[in-house]
Amino acid sequence: MKKKLTISEISKILDISTHTIRFYNKEGLINPEYDKGNGYRLFDYVDLYKLANIVLLRDSGISVNEIKELLKNYSKDTYSSYLEKSIENIDRKVEKLKKQREIVLDNLKALKLTDEFFEIKTINKICLKELNKRSYNEEYSIKDMFKDIIDKNIMNVLYKDLIYCFNNKSMITYFKVDKDEDIVLSNNEYLTFRCRIKRDSEIKGKIKKLINYINVNNINVNVDENVYMRIAPDAFLIVDSGYISNFFIKINSLPK
Repeated sequence: MKKKLTISEISKILDISTHTIRFYNKEGLINPEYDKGNGYRLFDYVDLYKLANIVLLRDSGISVNEIKELLKNYSKDTYSSYLEKSIENIDRKVEKLKKQREIVLDNLKALKLTDEFFEIKTINKICLKELNKRSYNEEYSIKDMFKDIIDKNIMNVLYKDLIYCFNNKSMITYFKVDKDEDIVLSNNEYLTFRCRIKRDSEIKGKIKKLINYINVNNINVNVDENVYMRIAPDAFLIVDSGYISNFFIKINSLPK
């Protein structure tokens, strides 16, 4: 009766592929015993716990080369620094998953939207980083956007809302960020207009519809108040049916 585990058995325990285990073996991270009769790798308790720690470090963002160096020249301080780095990487993953969850929830809400509607609601503080400012007639290609993103070091664009600001003279593109940047929209009451847009040429018409709703319902806003349009990063998923947009404008007082 064999006393050690095969590669398939240890892969089940650790929930990793046999290919990954063979790779770690090839890289010298583990050194299992080989059965002289059939050439199979055999793993004991030491191999299991060592491999489990390797998997933990790799899943936490520590590179194979870093782990190789740690095993070659182990020190408590080095291992401690890798664990601290793992915590930082895990925290980033958790934050990323939270934002992914928000996007999925937004998608679910968007699927239920059939008609345009207006709503007055409180919008919490929004911090924005300017990406580009241009006239309405000025072309802004995706190549231009890429250059601005790189120049201004705006990373993880997928998880940042794209927000347009419209005023009488120009259109400004912002990304929503987590800290105070170029502009901060404070907590306030906003009139929001949720709608579906199939073509960019429809945007001006949607803004006019928002302004008309303000006038008809005697909603008090500043004459020169900016109109913002929020586009979630998942907005272009279903191109044929358009993308969901939220226009919003700050109001001074509710209609009586």
